Amino acid sequence: MFSPTGDGRRSRQVRYLILILAWLVYDAWRCREITSESHTKAAANKAEVVRHHDVCKAVMDMVCPYDAEDCEALRRFAPVVKMSRCLFAKGARLWGSKDYDETLSLESNVAASVPTLLQMIHRGEVEGLDGFVFEIRASPSVPGDLSSDLEAFAAAVRRLLFTISNMDPTGERSARKAYIHDRAWHFTFARFPIFVTTFAPCYGPTSSRYTYGAEPESAFVLLQPEYSFLRHDLPADTPHTEWDNPKTIRDRIRVSFRDAGQAYDIPNTVHYPASEHIVKALVRGQQAVRWWESSDAERFLTLTQSERQALLDARRRSPTKQGATPTCPLW
Repeated sequence: MFSPTGDGRRSRQVRYLILILAWLVYDAWRCREITSESHTKAAANKAEVVRHHDVCKAVMDMVCPYDAEDCEALRRFAPVVKMSRCLFAKGARLWGSKDYDETLSLESNVAASVPTLLQMIHRGEVEGLDGFVFEIRASPSVPGDLSSDLEAFAAAVRRLLFTISNMDPTGERSARKAYIHDRAWHFTFARFPIFVTTFAPCYGPTSSRYTYGAEPESAFVLLQPEYSFLRHDLPADTPHTEWDNPKTIRDRIRVSFRDAGQAYDIPNTVHYPASEHIVKALVRGQQAVRWWESSDAERFLTLTQSERQALLDARRRSPTKQGATPTCPLW
C-alpha cells in the first residue's frame, strides 16, 4: 500500500477548493438569473393585471355610465333615509339606479341599471355597501297613480323584479319561481340572497313604507344584500320583541317604528313567505299583497305593438253579443 504524499494531498485540496469556488460562483449567478426572471415575471404579471383592469374599467364605464352614489334616485330617496325609524338608515351607504328616462319603458329603465347592481353586489361586502335603490317614476309605461293606487305600485314592483331576475347572470330567475308564495322562497341575484323593501307615495304617515314627502311621482325598491345585515350584527330574526325593555338592535328598531306610529306586522314565526312582505298593504293587518300575480290588463301592456294590434284585430273580428262585457284584456 502506498500512502499519499503531502504534494498529492495539497493537489486534491486545491482541486476541491476550485470546485467549491466554481459552484459558489455558479450558484450566485443562477440566483441572480432566477431573481431577474422572477422580477421580469412579476412585472409582466403586474402589467397584465393593469391591462385587465383597464379593459374591465372601459367595459364598466360603457355599461354603467353614471355615478351610482350621486344620482337622482338617491336624491329623491333622501327623505326616506333621513326620516326612517330604522336605526341603520342614516349611516347606510347606498347606490342608486340610473336617472329615469320617461320616454322608455319601466323594463328598459331597470335593465339599464342592472349591470351597476351586479357591480355593487360583488363589491359591497368588502367595501361596506348596504343597498341599491331603484326608482320607479310615474310615466306612460307605468299605468295608474303611484300616489294613490296600490295595485299600480304592486304591478310596477312585479315588472321591476321580473326584469332584474330575467338578467340574473346565473339564470336562477328567482322572481319567476312557481313557489314564490312559499316560505322556502327568497329573492336572489347572482346567487346573493337579497332583502327587498318597497316605498311609495300611496302609503300614509302611519305606514313603515311612507316616503316622507319625497317626490310624489316616485316610488322606490330597496335591495339589501344579506351580508349588510351580518356586517351590522343584526341578530337572528325572531317573532318575539322586548317592547318595554328592548335588548337587541332588532327590538330597538321595532320599538322605534311603534313609537313613531308606524308599527308593522311581525309574523308569529320565522318561517313565513318573504314575498308577502315586499309590497305591504295600505293598512296594517290587511291581506298580503300578491304582487307577483299579473292581471290581464298588465299582460296586454307587456305585448309588443304588433302583438297588441293582432289581438285587437282578432277581437274586432269576433264581436261580443249585445250587452256582453268585452273580453279583451285591455278592458
